[in-house]
Amino acid sequence: MLLMIGGALLWLGVSKYYSNEEQGEGEPRGGFAVRPAAIDPTGFAYSASDAGGDPAFGPAAAGAVDSGTDASAAGAPAPPAAIVPPPATGDEDGFAFTSDMGDPVELGRVVVHESRKRLTEYFLRGPGLRLPVATQKLVSAFVLAIDGNVPAGASRAEGLDGAEGLTTAQVELLRAVLTPLEARPVAAGAFRRDPLALAMYMELLEREAAEAQAQGDDRTAAEDYSELLQLELDAPWAAEVAEPDGWSRLVERWSTALNRAQDGHRFNPRGEWVSVEYEVKKGQSLILIRKELVREDPRLILCTGLIERVNRLGKYLQPGDILRIPTETPDVIADLDARVLLYRHGGEVLRAYEIGIGMEGHATPTGGFTVGEKQKDPSWMPLGGPSIPFGAAGNPLGTRWIAWLEEGVKNSYGFHGTSVEDSVGRRVSQGCIRMRNPDVEELFELIPIGAAVTVRP
Repeated sequence: MLLMIGGALLWLGVSKYYSNEEQGEGEPRGGFAVRPAAIDPTGFAYSASDAGGDPAFGPAAAGAVDSGTDASAAGAPAPPAAIVPPPATGDEDGFAFTSDMGDPVELGRVVVHESRKRLTEYFLRGPGLRLPVATQKLVSAFVLAIDGNVPAGASRAEGLDGAEGLTTAQVELLRAVLTPLEARPVAAGAFRRDPLALAMYMELLEREAAEAQAQGDDRTAAEDYSELLQLELDAPWAAEVAEPDGWSRLVERWSTALNRAQDGHRFNPRGEWVSVEYEVKKGQSLILIRKELVREDPRLILCTGLIERVNRLGKYLQPGDILRIPTETPDVIADLDARVLLYRHGGEVLRAYEIGIGMEGHATPTGGFTVGEKQKDPSWMPLGGPSIPFGAAGNPLGTRWIAWLEEGVKNSYGFHGTSVEDSVGRRVSQGCIRMRNPDVEELFELIPIGAAVTVRP
């Protein structure tokens, strides 16, 4: 009981630490190789009414600024859009505490997915009450510091070195957010078996990505958002899909930011990505250039749309033009649980799209496939029925069809568009992966025949 009371007092003190007086002008925000930036430090402070009328929270304070709440609606000034990704809006009433009072996976999920207000409730009235005081202090110090109040975070972190129950990775990550910029922690691989450390790493990574994007560093932003998305899909917590509306707000925000960053990085002929140069000869077209390149190196998986896109080509090629040819292997990962499709080169995500999946009784198959035939304006051949032409009522394929091959053999599944774009994100198809028409049209141009497709549960 004393431990629970002590832990509650720790978290009741968080809003006190989030005052402008304690922030200090020009305080460094700590490690992880990021640039200092002005972040609104209000963090956990919110009113008694927000906390269910608990008088322990005192008079009305500034609203929480976090990834799950609209700052303006909460009564606090919104953080600068150029520094922090715009917060997702929406009702948070669906938050539920786990019955497992010591679940490290649930703690990691709450740190990454829930608002600062909900995180505070987790420790004041939820499962966090049963966690060791050292863990409560660690999370409190980390969140205070990463949200901008480094002095308060440092004060809260006193005495945690060598504290029982904390892992080396967790302490390193806390130190990274409190210490100078050079002290970047080790790679994410070291945290994969430690859900709280993984969550802390992801918070740091998102901060670095947002700051890089604000400063026009598209490469760093793109690489960080790529890593974030893939870490989220591999995380031990379950994907959060807002039925019936589709993918989670967090994945949507990261995907939007990634797509914007990649426009300036991988889809930029001046970007820093792996390639070879090719000089256009008289009379050549992209089709002839692709054939020559693949003939010289059969390992290349390439299509003309990809060459055109990364070089930002106009209508005509001129002799002497220098093209950059991407040499890393493209592939696609579709995660059914998260309702997201990742288009990658060499393991880096270039595009992320929301998808619809198979309805009950028509589950989308999982496993490994390759890209087969690609069709514009496809007709549809339902089982046991006549062909339905493109544009006709009853044809669900939209503007593009990208077939899958299974061990080299055509099956009835693939990626396609839709005439009902609001259906994307739901369980609606007969087993195929459904995409919005603009998205599948872009993927159609980027993904070569023969590229690997991995469909995960």
